[in-house]
Parts: sequence; C-alpha cells; structure tokens
Amino acid sequence: MKIAFVVQRYGLEVCGGAEYLCRLLAEKLSSYYDINILTTCANDSVEWSNYYNEGEELINGVKVRRFSVKKERNVSKFNKFSDFIFNRVHDKNDELRWLEMQGPYCPNLIEFIDNNNKEYDLFIFFTYLYYPTYFGLAKVREKSILVSTAHDEKAIYLSIFNDLFSSAKHIIFLTEEERDFVHRRFNKNFNASVIGCGINSFKLSSSESSDYILFIGRITEGKNCHKLLNYFIKCNPRIKLVLAGEKNMSLPKNDRIVYKGFISEEEKFKLISNCLFLVNPSEYESFSFVVIEAFSCKKPILVYAKCEVLKQHCIKSNGGLYYENFDEFEEAFNILVDNKKLRSELGNNGYKYFNKYYNWGIIINSYKEVIDNFNKEVKENKSLL
Repeated sequence: MKIAFVVQRYGLEVCGGAEYLCRLLAEKLSSYYDINILTTCANDSVEWSNYYNEGEELINGVKVRRFSVKKERNVSKFNKFSDFIFNRVHDKNDELRWLEMQGPYCPNLIEFIDNNNKEYDLFIFFTYLYYPTYFGLAKVREKSILVSTAHDEKAIYLSIFNDLFSSAKHIIFLTEEERDFVHRRFNKNFNASVIGCGINSFKLSSSESSDYILFIGRITEGKNCHKLLNYFIKCNPRIKLVLAGEKNMSLPKNDRIVYKGFISEEEKFKLISNCLFLVNPSEYESFSFVVIEAFSCKKPILVYAKCEVLKQHCIKSNGGLYYENFDEFEEAFNILVDNKKLRSELGNNGYKYFNKYYNWGIIINSYKEVIDNFNKEVKENKSLL
C-alpha cells in the first residue's frame, strides 16, 4: 500500500505532539507500507514562516514532500479575529476565513492531494485543527483516516468541524478520554479506534544527581506555563525548575528557573532520568508524549487535574499526583520532593503502565489492523461496482 501522511509540520527539529506522533509512526510503519509525508516548509507553529526548502527529501528513510506556505500568520490580526469568532455571532464563511488565518495556508499542498488522489491507497491526516487537514481531507474522504488529537478547546465547537469529523472514513483517538469527549461534542459515535503511541526511550541510568523538576514541551501561556512558573517560585527554594522546548513567552529572571532550549532526544531522556519528577500544567492534552516518556524512565508526574487525559494517566497508572490550584500544587510538590520512597513507587507504577499499553509492538499491530481492514473494505467496495 502507498500511504500519504498529511501533517502541518514535519522534521527532526519540529517540536509538537501531533507532529512527533506523525514522524514516529511514519518511521515505524515504513517497514510495512510505502509511506510518503505531505507537509509544508514551516517549522514554527506561530507564524508558519518557511524554514525548509520546497521539494522532496528523505528523513530517516521516509520520503518527505514539502510545499511552501503562501501566507504567514499575522498573530495580532489572528488573535483579534479569533476573539470575534469565539465570542460573537458569525457564519460559516467567517469560520473558513478563521481557518485560513489559522493556517498553515498552503493551497499547493491541497492541489497536490486533489491531483494525485489516485496515486495513494490511503491518506492519514494528523490533527483536526489546521488548514491542510480540513481542506485536504475534503478531497479524499473515501480513503481518509483522521488522527484527531482533539481536546476540549474553543475551536472544536466551530461548525466547520462538524463537516470534518463526519467526513473522515475512520478516526483514530489516542485515549479513551479523547474518544468520549469527541462523541459527546458531536453527539455521534464515529467509526473509530483508540490507539496510543509507543515511545522511543534511551536506556540511561537514573541518579537524581540534581534537585530539579522538569517541564518539556511548548513553553506558552496556552499550556499554562505562566501559572506553573508563578506556583513554582512560591515553593521550596532549594529546588530548580528546568524547562526545555520551544519558547513562546518570556520567563522571569530567577536563578531557580533554567531554560535549556531545544534539546536532542538523548538529552531529553537524560533530563528526565535525572529529575525528581516531571510536571505538565496543560489543561488541553489529547495524549502527552512526555508523560509516557517519564513513565518509561520510572519517573512520577505532577499534572493539572482539569485536563482529564492527564488526570486519567495518573489514576490508571497510579504513577503521579494532580492539582487544581496553588495549595494543591504546593502540597503535591512538597510530598514528591520530600518522599523518595513514594517517588520510586509511583515511578515503578508508571513504568508498568507504559509497558502494558504503550510499547511499539502493541501500537504498530493496532495500526496495521486498522490500515489492512481499511484496504480490504476499499477493495470489496470496488469489486461491487
């Protein structure tokens, strides 16, 4: 089978959960199928400026075809228009204009999908939220799978996404919580599967040589990083907070806050292996790779309770604690910092959870089953024509 993965950004330097998921799956599934990546030249997800060259390249053995972004996002105009879209009466044309501004605006990618429809047996789209998925999937509905990475945010309540979710032939959810939310949102049970993601972990020794807690991901107010920083500064003065990833907000000047920037996979797992625990303050997650990566390193987690996905990772694994406000954060923080035995127990529980549900053998077999059943159904439908 020849399969196109359609995603807004793709590359070793790209920092983002859905994009990382896309790359890991492409590399793993390329042993079984002819995988092609259709994406843009963008690297950052703020302005979508062209970073990579247009055209084809190989990344870890996977063919990648890039198309230029024709219109970078004007953040101030986009935010102003988003305020209108989410808070005032509007029509579908307004929402489509919002989606074009949301980007990455890449009409040549959509044109390529339309013109080369017959060249591919299947199109898999990553993330419901962006221009390439909405307009690309509309061109190939009958052979489309949507990996939605959806969560309870303002955008998913726009009417245009009723069309998108109804158009996909099959939907893959990363967690049961994501599936249940999407079914409630659209008041409909979709043809769908729940499949998580495996983790490529490095085998590193854990020495806890440094007294720090760790955040890895996009450092932005959208991920509640501003609240994390405010909470952390009020806590135990001998503990540091290390942050790594793409930074989209300013950080306070404080000797206890250490910013590592963009880091390699090996450095990431070294930081995880040597931290006291990992913290994820985000309210909007459909999976959270870094939480499972922490579990793979036998590290406990501290997460925001209003994110149901993160809270359920804690409950199902018994591998971490969760909080709703500063008092709960401070209490959990102190418990995890002071109780080494508890950290070890929670970390071991998380590791068992990771091993049971998120090893690559289980994940790849699940994807192969969905893809092969999809291909079988398409062939049967053709034979009936």
